[in-house]
Amino acid sequence: MSGAFFSHIKYKPDSQEQRIKEEAIAKWVARTAHPPRTVEDEEFINMMEKIDKRLTVPKKTKITNLVDQIACYFNVQDSKAEHILLNLKQMVHPHTADSIVTLVEECTKEWGIPKERIIMIITDNGSNMVSAFCVEEEDTSSDENDSKDSDEEEEADERYGTLERTRTPCVVHTLQLVVNMVKKEQAIKRLLDKVQHLVRQFRKSSVATERLLEQCGLILIKDCETRWSSSFLMLSRLREVKDHVTSVADTMGWDCLLPSEWQEVAILKDLLLPFAEHTKVLESDTCCFSLVVPAILDLRSHLSDFSLAHARSYRDVATLAQKMSANMDLRFSCFLDVSASNFSPLAAAACFVDASVSAETLIGNDNDGIQNLLSKAEEYITRSVPYQCNPVKNMK
Repeated sequence: MSGAFFSHIKYKPDSQEQRIKEEAIAKWVARTAHPPRTVEDEEFINMMEKIDKRLTVPKKTKITNLVDQIACYFNVQDSKAEHILLNLKQMVHPHTADSIVTLVEECTKEWGIPKERIIMIITDNGSNMVSAFCVEEEDTSSDENDSKDSDEEEEADERYGTLERTRTPCVVHTLQLVVNMVKKEQAIKRLLDKVQHLVRQFRKSSVATERLLEQCGLILIKDCETRWSSSFLMLSRLREVKDHVTSVADTMGWDCLLPSEWQEVAILKDLLLPFAEHTKVLESDTCCFSLVVPAILDLRSHLSDFSLAHARSYRDVATLAQKMSANMDLRFSCFLDVSASNFSPLAAAACFVDASVSAETLIGNDNDGIQNLLSKAEEYITRSVPYQCNPVKNMK
């Protein structure tokens, strides 16, 4: 009887049992590339309830923080996880492609890293970064240009081994370029402009801010172009304190959003939510390259489902989702489109060798494009592994 009684008592929030199970969930989320919001899914909660009735399933914020604490390197001497920075150098202006390459070469020499061992350099999408690490395709209509191309390729081979292209665009930075499309659609931009105006009114008024704090203990978040996911954060907070904002705005004599606009805020927030979640995971220094392909595929699926779900009721946002999907296909062709000139199988190969994601992401997907990607990844791995002679023959 006592066992049955205690089986229904929840673990204390700070207990070792609760902490161990939370960490196990976080490791599962990190290794399988599931978005942190999975833990708030009704079916997931029901499943965990059946497994352990005493467990309080953590929220996505808690899981996200735990995932960030899972380091890529474990120092066995000190018995603790560590984050390692190999080098840090100051760059003086101007930040030209040549200056960038010079500093990178200094770092590789200091650490004794052979150029032929460099298989990837991840950078943002700035023109100086692109110029520094990409071999540009020149017009080959003349012998002079042919000679120039040949010299450039030889120089690139000398600098970075036998690879013609070593630069890979930063996935998170590229995702933000897709997200920024919301500010280019006129219908959506009008809504965002009105939201930003309302937020500025609150943040400039100490009276309005104090009243909002008294009612809900929160303030509005301002959109910032240099902060990733800031549009989502602004919309999410505004939607969270909707009733309080409406009340305070009324006492201040300010115009607020119309009921239809509040609904559009909620829809737009739902559109951006998976982008914000994947950004949080992919920007952490604990993220593995094997999570890139699953994240992109999940976002493409989200955009497709979102567009279909809102095609009739919210055409502007549905159309935006379609455009974002097309833009993702273009920007991430280097990871997914085997026919693209800049395609690299490395991201798919990383996913393929990670048993925790390959079955769901590649092997278990019957899409022709994904199967072609799987084949390229397999070929890449086969070529990369040195040929091993038959051990039986070696014994003879």
